[in-house]
Amino acid sequence: MCLSITGGDSFACDRCGKVFAYKYYRDKHLKYTRCVDQGDRKYPCHLCNRSFEKRDRLRIHILHVHEKHRPHQCSQCGKRFSQSSSLNKHLRVHSGERPYKCPYCIKAFTASSILRTHIRQHSGEKPFKCRHCGKAFASHAAHDSHVRRTHTKEKPCVCEFCGKAFAQSYELKFHMNMHTGEKPYTCEKCGRGFSSPSSRDRHRSNFDCTTRKNRAPKMMRKGSEGNEGDFNGIDGEGFAVEEEQVK
Repeated sequence: MCLSITGGDSFACDRCGKVFAYKYYRDKHLKYTRCVDQGDRKYPCHLCNRSFEKRDRLRIHILHVHEKHRPHQCSQCGKRFSQSSSLNKHLRVHSGERPYKCPYCIKAFTASSILRTHIRQHSGEKPFKCRHCGKAFASHAAHDSHVRRTHTKEKPCVCEFCGKAFAQSYELKFHMNMHTGEKPYTCEKCGRGFSSPSSRDRHRSNFDCTTRKNRAPKMMRKGSEGNEGDFNGIDGEGFAVEEEQVK
């Protein structure tokens, strides 16, 4: 059950505390997240507190979540996925394919969910409100990042090599690539690999692959040298990069 708060201006889930500016997103949250599950449905999982209405959903849950079944493997980097649709989405990271185009500007994206979040930059819609301070955000990722960085100060993602901690799992993922040497994000023009999408995007913006000339202003070059692995999780518009974008 979700309750309206702050005079009807917001809607909060009483199970997780997440606040929404619109009833539509509150209802969507209840329908598609774990908050709708109180463990009382027909087929309960004996390994956790989840439950399901259908036996097949329970079987898939156990297979993918508890047994870590990942039959679909990327031929380029070896990463494995539980579903073929997730693999197909991941392959766009290597190919550079961005089939979801914004109708308001020239930007394109690898996933429809990322496009939906981007369109909110044009519309100004910010449906996800912080329950601590009331600040609104265009995406779950931006909201969750704000809560961790500003209010809870949590950094639950710890590097197994050096012990450095991060607030977001994707930040740890890019950091780990610096230890392993993995560079899965490639420039489609020259084939150069990078440890994070932000590093690749800086390369695209500041370097002309055809003439091999640096387009960045001189004052920017010195600060960017040797910082390929740096990543702050926020794009130029102040929106946190979503985890789905980099899978």
